[in-house]
Amino acid sequence: MTRYQAFIYKEIKYVRYMLEDYDEFAINFAAYHSQQVVEKICGYICQQLGIKSIRSHNILQWIKHLQSFNVKIPDLIVEKAEEITEWEETTRYNINFQESRRDINQVLDVCEKWLEEVDKIKIKRGIEIEKNVNGNNLFKKNND
Repeated sequence: MTRYQAFIYKEIKYVRYMLEDYDEFAINFAAYHSQQVVEKICGYICQQLGIKSIRSHNILQWIKHLQSFNVKIPDLIVEKAEEITEWEETTRYNINFQESRRDINQVLDVCEKWLEEVDKIKIKRGIEIEKNVNGNNLFKKNND
């Protein structure tokens, strides 16, 4: 396991620990760190594929960037991209913001499965590999 992988797995573990607390601030910290997990997985995919990473906290921008390299993103991450992006800033600066523990856990569950699939990347961009969490290939077949 690389240091980067370990870093992401540790952050997931840390978020799970924060979710055990019933304090509203701990839940918001968990939401913030869940956004960071998604962002770091996107960066890790870039690292694994040898493609340039982007500098953004916006999950929609990460999705567009990765999809431009035919990377398949889990459906839940795509569906909740705007909400997840909000977690990066809103949870830190809006003291009235409250995220649901259920939503955070859903995202983390998908991230754990997604990260397991990213860990299996051993091939070049555009070639089909093992099934991902949606039952689709992590990479769409390159028809060139």
